[in-house]
Amino acid sequence: SPASAHAALVRELDGARYFALLDALEALLAAPPYLRPAADAPADTAAAATVRRDHARLRAAVETALAMAPGDDRDIALHDARKDAKRARYSSEAATPVLGKRAAAHTGRLKGIQQLLGEHQDGYLCRMALVPLRADAVAAGEDPAPYDAMILRERELAAAVEAELPAAWRAADQPI
Repeated sequence: SPASAHAALVRELDGARYFALLDALEALLAAPPYLRPAADAPADTAAAATVRRDHARLRAAVETALAMAPGDDRDIALHDARKDAKRARYSSEAATPVLGKRAAAHTGRLKGIQQLLGEHQDGYLCRMALVPLRADAVAAGEDPAPYDAMILRERELAAAVEAELPAAWRAADQPI
């Protein structure tokens, strides 16, 4: 009931765990550890270093994925690269007020890579969702051909993205 849920919430908010969390958050705000190394550097230097670091991380992830044979491991590696592309894109975007046009251009290039890797991930997730549905259809005595056709189409789309990725990455791999 709403009353019992409210009572449970009040108990938690009056508890030691909640106050320990508040103390930890106040300590973090008072002395954020992630800002100390960059605090003494000029903003453009610190921002450029962050963008370069995130770009290098993305480069390593993309190159690792591209070196793998097609299959589940590569699909997972491409998803990891997508997460790194997102991180690199957003750090570049955040640096744009300080770094200007070069960061804006970098952000645009990374957006394209992130979108391409996102298309690949969408197809992978679709295939993974279709496999058990296909199995259920077979178990129910239904024709699995529609599922096979959809899985094949998603594989073809993934292959097209993977074929496009090396050239797209070469065009985007321009760190600040």
